[in-house]
Amino acid sequence: MDKLLETDPELARFVAEMEQTSRMKKTTEKLTLECWDLCITNPNVSRFDSKTESCLVNCVERFIDSSTYLVKEFSNKSQSVSSSSDFADSEMIIDDKFTLSPEPKLNEQEKKSSGFKFW
Repeated sequence: MDKLLETDPELARFVAEMEQTSRMKKTTEKLTLECWDLCITNPNVSRFDSKTESCLVNCVERFIDSSTYLVKEFSNKSQSVSSSSDFADSEMIIDDKFTLSPEPKLNEQEKKSSGFKFW
């Protein structure tokens, strides 16, 4: 399959687009499930109250902030791994809870000052 993708740029572009679409669908599904479970206390109403709407907005914003932060951190770690032999054996994995593994070792003050609350 890899050789076919190398020789057929149109197929490679199509596969990349399908992978991106799949990632977006998974992210949207995860966002919907997380925020729904967190914010919706009574789904049998015709309109959500202001507290529920506020919760949903904040949940989506934190989800986006967290995802953006993790992508940047992952990118930074990948760059440092490729430029440093000290990290040659390290693995950076984004798991299903949107955390980096291995987790950075932060003391309580650093955690509070980071400004991010993860799930």
